[in-house]
Amino acid sequence: MKILKKIAAVGGALLVIGIILGVIASITLQKPFFEVITYSSYTKIDEAILKSDINEVVINFEVAEVNIQESKDNKISYEYYGTKKSNFEANVEGKTVHFKNETRKFLTGFNFEGNKLNLYLPKDKIYKLDVDSDVSSINISKVTASSISANGNVGEIKIIDCIVKDYLDIRSDVGAVEVRNVKEPKKVDVITDVGAIKIINMYSKTVSLKSDVGTIDYKNDDLNYIVSDLIIKTDVGSENIKVGR
Repeated sequence: MKILKKIAAVGGALLVIGIILGVIASITLQKPFFEVITYSSYTKIDEAILKSDINEVVINFEVAEVNIQESKDNKISYEYYGTKKSNFEANVEGKTVHFKNETRKFLTGFNFEGNKLNLYLPKDKIYKLDVDSDVSSINISKVTASSISANGNVGEIKIIDCIVKDYLDIRSDVGAVEVRNVKEPKKVDVITDVGAIKIINMYSKTVSLKSDVGTIDYKNDDLNYIVSDLIIKTDVGSENIKVGR
């Protein structure tokens, strides 16, 4: 009974939030309910960050797709696609580069137009990554990090083909999480309120995977790799563990 109440509460909350946001967006943009999201009015910012001692990246977005991947040279570079309403900022403080956008304005409406950041990091350097995007997907691939923190309110999160030296922490309120071919993290925590969790060939001795509503799949092809501390728990959904091909 408690589980059914949880499902009903989550579903009802998501429905109400969706309707409210859709109505506000429709009124603000004077467009039909299902046509409030568009990618047609992008402006592009293409920059390189020449400071060579950067070791931390902090991204704090309200509405924007985030893609982080290996660069083709030894420079940090980025492309940001967005609208004038997105108030994008990129700045360097010490050894940290900060990216930020603000798309919502209290009482004056919401910006539902698509924004996207493509960030390219040199493969021979190690970075601490802290990524927070309220609405939209987070994709991180082929980078080496001391730690990765990825937090999304609504949207998928994917960590693919990465090396993480210390801690991998992923939090999603609503959205699926996929981690594939990730090596060396000392500790992994993945938590979703509503969303499936899929882990394939992640090599960490300490792994915790938890979801309120969502299936959890854990698969490791290496029979010789032993996870000393594995926690898998979902309130609603199946728990599947497979070791070996």
